[in-house]
Amino acid sequence: DTMHEGVIVIDEKNEFLDAPNRGVANQHHDQYLKNTLERDRAIISMFLATGIRVSELVGLDLEDVNLNKLYFDVQRKGGKKERLYMGQDLADILYVWLFKREAMGLPKSQQAFFISLQRNRMGVSAVEKMISKYAQAVLGKKLSPHRLRATYGTELYKITKDIYKVATALGHSISLKAYEEGLLAL
Repeated sequence: DTMHEGVIVIDEKNEFLDAPNRGVANQHHDQYLKNTLERDRAIISMFLATGIRVSELVGLDLEDVNLNKLYFDVQRKGGKKERLYMGQDLADILYVWLFKREAMGLPKSQQAFFISLQRNRMGVSAVEKMISKYAQAVLGKKLSPHRLRATYGTELYKITKDIYKVATALGHSISLKAYEEGLLAL
């Protein structure tokens, strides 16, 4: 099963989801992995399970995520708030991250859902570098958060065959020309 360029295939997806466990071998690897494993697994899983934009992901605060009711609220482009839903598997992964985050002893004023090793909100470039690092190490190719988003969209289209559902799930205003051009190749 091959997809058009820029998305990852199912075998690669499973391997990439395991990337934080395998890490990137270097002298600081063990300590880095100890501090980032749960966070990185949660971030990769969020991209692949929800199609969230990197800007939406780094903008998440603790109050935006409800693991009991399986949803999170994102700030879409244009400032519109939207509720996205998740499966129990993703909620379980996020719960493990939150347990690790809580153990960091952060001040109550730090409400960012994803935190850097410097105890600050992760930025877009930090997430992009992390995704790129794991993709290169595990898959031997370049990937960006946007490519993971495209993977989600492609998988959703293969299941639903509904361009409108894909556009809505990805928070796009519906412009069919772009979707048709991209998805007709599937």
